[in-house]
Parts: sequence; structure tokens; C-alpha cells
Amino acid sequence: MNTVRPDIFKAIATPKLILPLKVCTVGAFQNKYSDNIRLFNAFKYTEGVKANVFDYRANVSKLNKLDFIEKFVKKAKEVDLMVICKGNNIYPEAIKEASKYTNLYYFMMDVSTHFKSSKNVVEFSKYCNYRSCTGFGVALDLSNLINLPVFHIIHGSDKNIFKPAREKIVKDIDVSFVGGKDDERMRIYNNLKEINDLKIEFHGPGFDKYIPPKEVVNIYRRSKIVLNISRGNYSGYTSIRLWNIMCSGAFALTKKIKDIELLDIKNGIHVESFNTPQELIAKINYYLENEKKRNLIAKNGHNFAIKERTWKKTAERILSVVLEYEGYKI
Repeated sequence: MNTVRPDIFKAIATPKLILPLKVCTVGAFQNKYSDNIRLFNAFKYTEGVKANVFDYRANVSKLNKLDFIEKFVKKAKEVDLMVICKGNNIYPEAIKEASKYTNLYYFMMDVSTHFKSSKNVVEFSKYCNYRSCTGFGVALDLSNLINLPVFHIIHGSDKNIFKPAREKIVKDIDVSFVGGKDDERMRIYNNLKEINDLKIEFHGPGFDKYIPPKEVVNIYRRSKIVLNISRGNYSGYTSIRLWNIMCSGAFALTKKIKDIELLDIKNGIHVESFNTPQELIAKINYYLENEKKRNLIAKNGHNFAIKERTWKKTAERILSVVLEYEGYKI
């Protein structure tokens, strides 16, 4: 766990917390596939924690501003810690008022363009006692914006869903990718489909449709190679897709991750990476021909991910921050 901590900042120090804790996860819970639900469940089954939720999206859509703030603050008074993992439209005034009654933790899973385009996020993060981002470079960007400490805490996978098949499964897909279509991913798709006899499948919004997690894991299990193509190029950052691939026991071929060591993984050991279209094709050809090496990397990646990249581990790291460090807010 790394900490981005500016040398100079003006802030109010707040004391560490102690167990037991009442923890409220603030997020969007109407979508049954939401990772916010995964984080809540991780808190729910953590010893010393009594967990509940506040669905900000459902409330902000049906309440006026004053009523929303009143309801949000009422919830704040009932708990020791609110972990905000989704909150684009939360009024900064609600966060500011809630900070008078409880400790607030902002867990940011998106990339820097998210808070650069959302004044609310930047503003309300200042009133939180703690903040973390899943990318080190993203944490640095946020810290520089608000001049407050930001931790680097990585998200995780739901290993109850993303896990290897119980029985041996036929790998009838050479290369797969699941995620929304963009220009970079479309270029990769077009390049690969020109290769004779290469069996590829690209799924997700823009390619075909949204694929539920339980269908995604089956695609991973059937694939000899699964691509991870994260948007942007942030230091120590990958989308959650990589952890899902690894927990599934699949071989992950990822777009080059800047400062990959900040994620505690190594190329050629846990994953393999590519940096250019030519390198991607060369790596695909190499690992299709070298099944033993491909399987060894997949096994190493799986063993690492199920220990270190689960939502349970993420929840533990969030709690370790609030139990071991003082908080800082404006």
C-alpha cells in the first residue's frame, strides 16, 4: 500500500478509528452487478464491522437537494465510517455537513479524467478524512489537485464468481476481450480478425452487448489468451478486468502498464504484456505455441490474485488505513 502525501498541506488532523465499527458503503446498488455491492459484502463479512449501505443514486434521483442532504446526514450520524465508492452527483454540501458527525472515506475506482471533469468529486473529497485511488498515478493527480494525502489501494475481484471451472473445459477461443468498444480496442480487434485461423471473440457494449459477470467468466475459461486493454496510461493502474481474468485462472495478456511493480505483479511471471500492435501479434503467436509457459503464468497469476486481489482484501486495506493512520481534511 503506497501513500501519496504532499510535503505541505493545510488540513485538520482527525484521530484513528478503533474496532468495532459501523461502516456504511455509499454507492449505486440498483444494478445487481455493481462492484459497490461486492465491497459492501466484503465489509459485511469482516469481523468487528457492522455494515450497511446508502444508495446515493436512488436517493439523489427522487429527493430535492435539501431532503437529500438531510437524509444523508441522518445516515452519517448512525455510523462510524462512510465509505464513498460512487458519488458523482452527491452534493459537496452533503459531504461537508456529514463530516461533522462521522468519518468519511472516498474510495475512487476511476481514472483521472473522472475527477477532472467533475467538480463535485474534487470538492467533496476535500471534506473526507481519507481518500484513496486504485491507480498510483491517479492518486498523485488527485493529491496535487486538492493538496491532501491520498492512498493507493487497489480494487479486487469477486472470487466467488471469477474462478476456474471445476472440470476441465475445452479452450475453443484463441483470444478474447470483454469490455466497451473504443477506438484503441476496435483497432486491435480489426488487426486480429485479419489473421487467418485465429479464433477471436470481443464482447461488450459497442461490440455486441453488456455481458454479465457469470457469462464473462465462462468466456475467460474458454480462452487460451485473454486481453486486458485498460483506458489511459496511468502509473500503477489497471482496470478491475485484469484481476477478474487472473482470478478466473486465465492467461492475461495486458496492454503495457506503466510502473507495473506498483501493482505487485511482474511481466512473465503473473501476466504478459504488449506495447505495440506488432508486439501483441508476436506475443499471441508465441503463447499459442507455448502452452506450458502460458499455463504456468496463468497459474502464478491466479495464485497471486486469489490472495491479494479480492474485495475482501480491499476492504481489509481500507480498514487498515482508518485504524492505523490519522485522517486529514480541510
